[in-house]
Amino acid sequence: MRYINTKRRSAAVVAVTAAALIVAAVAFASTANTPAKKIGVFFVGAKNNRSFGNAVGVGAASAAKALAPKGVKLTVIDNMNTPQQYQQQGSAFINQGYNFLLFANGGVPQVVTSLTKQFPDVFICEVAATITPLPKNGCTVNLEFQYADFLAGVVAGSITKTNHVGIIIGPPFPVLSSEAEGFLLGARWVNPNIKLTETAISSYTDVAPARAAALAQMGAGADVILSATDQATQGIFQAAQTKPGVWVIPQYFDSYNLAPKVVLTTVLFNINGVVDRVLKMAAAGQLTSKNYDFAYNDGVGQLAPFHANASALTATARQRLAVTKSWMASGKLKVPFLGNLGDAAKYNMAKLPAPPK
Repeated sequence: MRYINTKRRSAAVVAVTAAALIVAAVAFASTANTPAKKIGVFFVGAKNNRSFGNAVGVGAASAAKALAPKGVKLTVIDNMNTPQQYQQQGSAFINQGYNFLLFANGGVPQVVTSLTKQFPDVFICEVAATITPLPKNGCTVNLEFQYADFLAGVVAGSITKTNHVGIIIGPPFPVLSSEAEGFLLGARWVNPNIKLTETAISSYTDVAPARAAALAQMGAGADVILSATDQATQGIFQAAQTKPGVWVIPQYFDSYNLAPKVVLTTVLFNINGVVDRVLKMAAAGQLTSKNYDFAYNDGVGQLAPFHANASALTATARQRLAVTKSWMASGKLKVPFLGNLGDAAKYNMAKLPAPPK
């Protein structure tokens, strides 16, 4: 697997001419049923950030190892944080003969629409996105993120000492918002008297606003905070370490070793497994124009071990967590997709089964 950091990529690579792009669209045929031989995986954040980018990178590395003996070239490009980067780099890679691109960033559906229209023989999929209408040479890959976050909310609502939990979220879009709302809904489900606080910040990677938001929530009484952002989570760790009794639940990649005194668990989602599977499907020519939805029983509803902080869970919290998992697996508990911030606070709880005692 080849790895490229966009911060060091030369301007010459992305400065392709319009004429060359038109030729590329014709020359490099890839349809929904054509096996991909050159694959590009683009994602937000750094590949070693112990967060979303890290999980995507691990999945891509697993696929690359399996696909290399079959002659498939796979290149990973991290630190892709703006739509302009996806537009430029996507065009450049197509010009180099890449016939399948995976964008692991739910905030760039307009780029998928633009590139698939410009290059109708190249297939592009986006993770954590809704694209309407979906291009005939594109797909979306969604995980039912709200299930794992609901589990984290059950834990938070069961162990909070202040009856106040918070969520700090990067620039929101519907799928990301569903993660935050899933967490808050789970906390409210087991603790109807709980106070819920949501703070949206302007960056997935900037530590300073995340730290400021966490300090503000802690000052208002929150003692469990979920991080729905990327490496900006480091700022939340920093804030939590200033006040005993505050727990942080990050997402995407087990972060216990980064702040063992404050990381209670991590919401994982099996992003690495989903990415690995989708890339192998692309190489086998098995992808079609549809939304691929990965549910709880596909391994999406995961929490990392509690490690040395397991004692923070009461017997009640452990029992509730176990029962909730079994209800999700059986279908007794269906966690709704809530795509707007604030949806959990006003959700009609009568639509859910009564929580375990």
